[in-house]
Amino acid sequence: DEDLWLNHCIKRFGATAVRKWQDFEDDEDDKQKSVSPNLDLYCRMAERNVKPPCSLEGSAFMGGASLDGLVSGWVSLMERSNGETSRSVMLNRGNEGKRCYGPIPVIELRILLQNTGYSNGVISFPEQQFAVDASTRRKGEKMMEVCSDERFKKRVLHIEKRGGEVVSQSKSLGQDMCSLGLFEYAILSVHIHARGCSTAAKFCNRAKKVQLLVSINGTTRPLVIPFYSMNGQP
Repeated sequence: DEDLWLNHCIKRFGATAVRKWQDFEDDEDDKQKSVSPNLDLYCRMAERNVKPPCSLEGSAFMGGASLDGLVSGWVSLMERSNGETSRSVMLNRGNEGKRCYGPIPVIELRILLQNTGYSNGVISFPEQQFAVDASTRRKGEKMMEVCSDERFKKRVLHIEKRGGEVVSQSKSLGQDMCSLGLFEYAILSVHIHARGCSTAAKFCNRAKKVQLLVSINGTTRPLVIPFYSMNGQP
């Protein structure tokens, strides 16, 4: 049914993206007529893992990935106007439990998540600590999520439900960060302690990937999102 597949396209990818893809295909002179053009359109957009519309993404796109066509994630970076990363953060000092403010390099990542193909219930994202892999051939290295300062703790900024939208704060430890039905999506704000990266550009050069855990039908699986380097290669 053509209307059904067009509806699926709009629900998953958004009307604006669908129109752009339709216009592009209409401009192709050698385009062969399809028996089911909207089904073909959905398959092509799904193959390219097209993102849903979200105004809360960062200005610098880092990378995206899909897990067996069931769930997808895209990572972007919020750049400051001067490109620098130094922020004043509440830190734990020593073994005596002393806390004080100090400057450390911090990068805010926006992680867009969408249930792209699981219709038998919801996909859940359990509470977890994020880390960016910055390993090289010589040594392993991870940049950890900032957890010592409430101002920089991860949050669910927005959840787009099929029946409307919900703006949510992250839940307490031990619960899911969010749960998404088919084609629903959410965006997270995660602050990373970007060790050795005084600028966002240095972070982009060093960061390789991020992994998050996804619960599908009671089974927890990793979704690995590789980052693009400054020259556009993953």
